[in-house]
Amino acid sequence: MGQIRQGLATAIILFSIRFIIDRKLLQFIITVFVAASFHASSLVILPFYFIAHKEFSRKHYILILLFGIILNNVSWLRGNVAYIESVLRFELPYIENMRYGYQTGSLLSFQYLRRLFPAILVIVGYEKLKSKFEYFTVLSNVLMGGVFLSLIFHEVAIYVERLFAPMIFVEIILIGFFVDYFENRYLRLFYRIFIIGYGTLYFINLMTSKLSTFFPYKNILF
Repeated sequence: MGQIRQGLATAIILFSIRFIIDRKLLQFIITVFVAASFHASSLVILPFYFIAHKEFSRKHYILILLFGIILNNVSWLRGNVAYIESVLRFELPYIENMRYGYQTGSLLSFQYLRRLFPAILVIVGYEKLKSKFEYFTVLSNVLMGGVFLSLIFHEVAIYVERLFAPMIFVEIILIGFFVDYFENRYLRLFYRIFIIGYGTLYFINLMTSKLSTFFPYKNILF
């Protein structure tokens, strides 16, 4: 049931991004609160309304990604929970279940690379695609924010799975933009084949890592 609620909330959050693009704050807030009625984690997207239109340079994106990778590998959260809670004046939820959510110890692990792949695409094609698609900047900022937060809070798996996943889901849209990045038709074909392989590998990795969750399959009949 939790995954269904998360999925519905994520779909509504993706819809709400159109109001960020159009700078319609009231409609955006209302839509986010509708999403939050399914899953409270949707509220995390609210601050992004105020920074989504800011034009960061490619250098800024690279620094953000590198900083996220560094914090990802130093386990900064584990030793600073008490200090953070004293500043915020409340206990961080789910912090007692702190664990490595995606086992990102190796920079070359699939789960690590899958998190970085769309961010790298944005960095590579940013200058060209932001002039081609008027809302590319907004989507890129939302994605990079989600990737950065998922990297630095990887010690609490539920934060990555529930809080930041909706922001990272914009990769579905951004990956499609890159078909137009390549002018050579053979490169476009290669990119399409690569994305099909990437999606297939992600599906296989998900199914094998959580095999007991999906199999044996159970429904209301058997």
